[in-house]
Amino acid sequence: MCGTIASLCRTIGPKPQCAILARELATNPAWFYPKSNGTTAMLNGIGYVIAFVRDMQRSVSFYRDTLGLSVAMESSHWTEFAAGGTKLALHLAEDLGPAPRPAPDPGAKKGVALEIVFQSDDPLATREALHKRGVDIAPAKLVHEAGPMVGVSCLFEDPDGNLLSVYGLVPKAAWKG
Repeated sequence: MCGTIASLCRTIGPKPQCAILARELATNPAWFYPKSNGTTAMLNGIGYVIAFVRDMQRSVSFYRDTLGLSVAMESSHWTEFAAGGTKLALHLAEDLGPAPRPAPDPGAKKGVALEIVFQSDDPLATREALHKRGVDIAPAKLVHEAGPMVGVSCLFEDPDGNLLSVYGLVPKAAWKG
């Protein structure tokens, strides 16, 4: 039995809860000890990425209808989208003040603290599809080389000025940037 459970059992005495804890720990140690890198921090993944929005209906329409994300849960103040292994949530924040003016070139936006990156198997085709749907999306730019591939990114904004991008790998032979 671990020191923490033993200490707890000494504190509460020989009660059924102590036996339950000890049995659970013996059969499933990860239940009590989340994976850790050896520090006291025990983060095991990103649960949500939250974008604060001024108008929930407008933002849900953008993320659902324009970007094609599936709504997992929706309310007037909180909406979640299925986005691969991470949940993207919109949170109504009425105290944000007026929406910023859209950047003339989303690719040149300065002073950004956070960017939500959407993965795509074909970022160039995704960029074209979003452009046809009326999204002001920057031209694709090379962000790194990866053997016979190159990573490309295309920046754009949501209706509240949150910076978004599409990222994916493209064969070097197909890259014309």
